[in-house]
Amino acid sequence: MPLLSVPAVLLAGSPAVGVSPAVAAAVGRAGALFTATGGYRRSMLDGRAAAVPASVPPHWQATGILLGLLSTALAIALATLAVRRPVRTGTAALLAPVRRLQSGHIGDYVAWLVAGTALLTALTVPGVR
Repeated sequence: MPLLSVPAVLLAGSPAVGVSPAVAAAVGRAGALFTATGGYRRSMLDGRAAAVPASVPPHWQATGILLGLLSTALAIALATLAVRRPVRTGTAALLAPVRRLQSGHIGDYVAWLVAGTALLTALTVPGVR
């Protein structure tokens, strides 16, 4: 039961973030404080309280709602397809080389983490000035 309690509390509390305007406004203020690095530095280095920066309160948009519903439906459809589809021998033979790249050994996870980090770094560093 303890393993299921944390996800249960998070799933039960997650609608409050989107439905309650007070929670959304508090999260918006906290995000603005977190991203205001000047105020954070002053509060840490000088001991002065950081001023709350002006932030636009989050709001619902039809595009965001539709994209959220579409993402959820697509995730459910893909998960159902992955769990329920019969295994085809032709597809399994095609994917065998890919499956050999990730055997589940801890070294594979580390190698893919390093490769992904290197790829993301290579893609984002040219844009950083």
